[in-house]
Order: sequence, then C-alpha cells, then structure tokens
Amino acid sequence: MAPNDIFQKRRYTFHSLFKDIKQFIANFSQIKETVSSNRISRDFSERIMLSVTSVNRCMYCTYGHTGSALKSGALELEIVSILDNSLESIKEDEVVALNFAKHYARSNNNPSKEEKEKLVKQYGLQKAKDIIVFIQIITLGNLMGNAVEAYEARKMGIAVKDGSALFDLFAFVLAGSFFKQLKKSGIDVIGDRFSSGEDLMNLYKHH
Repeated sequence: MAPNDIFQKRRYTFHSLFKDIKQFIANFSQIKETVSSNRISRDFSERIMLSVTSVNRCMYCTYGHTGSALKSGALELEIVSILDNSLESIKEDEVVALNFAKHYARSNNNPSKEEKEKLVKQYGLQKAKDIIVFIQIITLGNLMGNAVEAYEARKMGIAVKDGSALFDLFAFVLAGSFFKQLKKSGIDVIGDRFSSGEDLMNLYKHH
C-alpha cells in the first residue's frame, strides 16, 4: 500500500461487531452443528470462505485461507480463479455457492431473495443454511482483520476512510497477533505448494 493511498476496506466498529456477536451467540448451536456435521466438506468450506474474503479483501485471511485451501486439496488454478473473480476453474457443483458467497459480501451481508432462492434450489435448505454459516464465520474474521490492518495503516500515516480509530486499536490489541500468525502460516504453505514459484503478490494484486 503506497503512502498516498486511502485505506477503505469494510471493517467492524464497536456497534457492528456487537450486533454480529449477538447473532453469533444466538445461533451458536446451529453453527456448532454445521461445522461438526461435515455436510460441507473441508475443501468446499475453504473455497466458500476464500470467495467471501476475495470481496472483503482481508489481507490476513487471503493469505491464511489460501494456505488452508491448498492444504485441504484445492488446486492452484481454483484459488487463482476465486481470487480474480472468474470462477472458470471451479467445480460446476460449487459455482452457485461461491457466487452466492461473493454476492453476500458485496451486498454488505444482505443477500437478495432471488440469490437465496438459487442457493436453496441448488443445494437444498439444510446445505444452503450450512453454506451461509461458513459465510458468516469468515465475514466476522474478514472485518476484524481489516480493522487490524486499518490500525497498521494509521501507524504508517495512511489515510483511513470511515470506521473507528478506537475500534481499530481495540482490534489490533485483541487479535493482531492472531492475524499476523494466520498470514505467516498461509505464506509458509503457499511457498511450499505453488509449483510455479510466482510471487504471492500476483495472487493478491487486486487487493
């Protein structure tokens, strides 16, 4: 990020975090059951979460979930396809879910009725609910990670649009070390697995 850039990624404030945490607690039993059920396979869930991340542009989650997707069996071409928004190399039976994940993020967590109906038609009601659970989990991570990055941007003298400087500091103190480790673990896997040896920033360039 150049010094003259403006940091404008979507992120949490105290109010929006409290709202999502309240919903997370209310739905905790469903979330726990979804994650443990394996109705959505590990590799599929990683592609769902990476799709959301490609829109919310969390730097830490991009690295971390690229690494996790590789470890779960995703191909390099699939990951590039998700990050560049083409979905050309994605399995046909996953395209509807990954497009919905991107739509969910672009709509600021307010997907249209039509898109939800497409999701249910493709996967059935239960799996559609499971997909949304994974989307909500990674959204929480993305928006917290973006707040941590916003704090780092402020320290570098970069202008930060909207949000709360106090919350960005809170996020950094609370979760900064976690997100830095997430990024490091992703880079370690990516460095070992990408056969072309291309710079990771080629994946991350649109961020």
